[in-house]
Amino acid sequence: LKEAALAAEAAALAVNGVTNSSGSSASAGLGGLVLATSHGFVGQYVASRFSRSTSVIAGQGTAMERDYEFSSRQHFADLDAPEEIGRKAGERAVRRLGARKAATGPVDVVFDPRVARGIAGHLAGAINGAAVARKTSFLRDMM
Repeated sequence: LKEAALAAEAAALAVNGVTNSSGSSASAGLGGLVLATSHGFVGQYVASRFSRSTSVIAGQGTAMERDYEFSSRQHFADLDAPEEIGRKAGERAVRRLGARKAATGPVDVVFDPRVARGIAGHLAGAINGAAVARKTSFLRDMM
């Protein structure tokens, strides 16, 4: 695990424009669940979880930006390579440099896939039957 974290961090620091590391990690875990009901059902499972992540800083002074990359999988062999995680983290941080505020007005918006997943999750929760029935959906007055 230590070698994977160090390899990811080294790959991130090798990206032109990356000036510092916020940290790199690798983890392995094993967890289980047992469920029993009053109707006699008893079930259980055990699952592994592996992850790698790197967070880096690009730029200097007041023009610094931070970004990260991670991989989390149930099977170790399915994890992204540490070098790929580091490279992507570095490239994402550098890509943030030089950002500027857009002019006021109608504009097209393109979401990063990580942000898009979060938005989709919030929308799914808002139209969930239980949320609508409890009147806790932020869309309650629009449906």
